[in-house]
Amino acid sequence: MPLVTQVTFLRSGELTVKMKYSVDAEAYALQLKSGQAVLTEPGAFFQLINNANQPCEVLYIVNPAYVFDMDVEGRIRYDDAVVLDEDWEQLAAASWQPAQALVTPQQRAEATQRLSQSNPNATQP
Repeated sequence: MPLVTQVTFLRSGELTVKMKYSVDAEAYALQLKSGQAVLTEPGAFFQLINNANQPCEVLYIVNPAYVFDMDVEGRIRYDDAVVLDEDWEQLAAASWQPAQALVTPQQRAEATQRLSQSNPNATQP
């Protein structure tokens, strides 16, 4: 999530959250149990991992509001979340520079504008 802050609250189960901020030398893992949460600020690499045999249930709180824009043919024009093709080792080897360009504030603003024009009753994030 290059541009938003997310709280991941674990409602049930167990969850490993792997993260790395630009100031961190390497990635680290946090183990969450039911009732615990983790804050992920913009620009962090992060991954949610359920190693248990049981499903887990999470609640995401995102600020500003999550923006996702798809055209009528089902092609994604904008998504606040960026899914990278690289694994953690590949990212480290590339000095934490993903091959894929990350979304920009301008792209987010354009998507928000498109969405508000297509649905005039929608609330702006």
